[in-house]
Amino acid sequence: MSTDKVFQMKHVFVDLLNMEKEKYHYLPTEIHFNIPWKLGVYVYGSDALFYLHCDKFHGIEEWSIDTNIVMNIRKIFGENDSISVDRIFSQHCGSNGHIKFFSLGEMDSYLINGNVTIEANVTINGMKGIKETFRKFNESEFSDVVLIAGDQKFHVIKMYLAAHSTYFNALFHGNFKESGNPEIELKDVDPYDLQHFLEVLYGESSIDNDTVTGILKLGDMYDARTAIRRCEEFLLEKSKHPLKMKFISAVRYNMDRLKEKCLSEMNTVAEIVDVVPEDADQFCPTVWKELFLKAYSSH
Repeated sequence: MSTDKVFQMKHVFVDLLNMEKEKYHYLPTEIHFNIPWKLGVYVYGSDALFYLHCDKFHGIEEWSIDTNIVMNIRKIFGENDSISVDRIFSQHCGSNGHIKFFSLGEMDSYLINGNVTIEANVTINGMKGIKETFRKFNESEFSDVVLIAGDQKFHVIKMYLAAHSTYFNALFHGNFKESGNPEIELKDVDPYDLQHFLEVLYGESSIDNDTVTGILKLGDMYDARTAIRRCEEFLLEKSKHPLKMKFISAVRYNMDRLKEKCLSEMNTVAEIVDVVPEDADQFCPTVWKELFLKAYSSH
């Protein structure tokens, strides 16, 4: 067991009794040991269920995380309640580790001004199929700006990002109000995806079957052609993803070499029909023409 794979997550759930019922209430993602985690609560009827959620994409690669979770729940008086559970998160066993069940009628001992405080102390006893983080973006002395995604901060170098992304070049050197800020929040960006996207820009080998989709999304969002090109090379040479995913990605992110390779691998009408998206607007008329001609030549 690796004794250093321990982390803590803590949150105050505000106005618990009036939370929307029959709904999972997720908190922002936190990255620990290159794995995305969330604390959450599910309120249904007169009951509440607190849990730790592993937000790792199930993907096509085998993975598992063997954990012990100690959840502390603060009480108004006396010692806090503490519950310990062993939980294996994996590709097949689901993502939620349900830790503590309450009847809302039992919550009087825990509610402080209507709020309840939960603290999860997690020990990772073993991992399979999980890559270690290639690079930690936590060295403030070697950075000149901080990017914030969710609750995570990434210390980076403006010049390096600007050289690889027209978006960041404009952001850092343009006339935006954020240009001179020491910290810049990136809205609606998953910190797990940002970690791997930045690793790619810094030259790390972070692209695999689970990370490629998120890296492509940010590469397109921030116009980082280097990241998209490296994703294309991975999808051409190493990916285990199905043909449909590759073709739709090739069209969406203008990866022409990948698109041509996918077209060359469509040998029957059934294979061509299989790559057609549910939303026809995902393909432009030129792509539809290519598919039609391919289907015609397959007869």
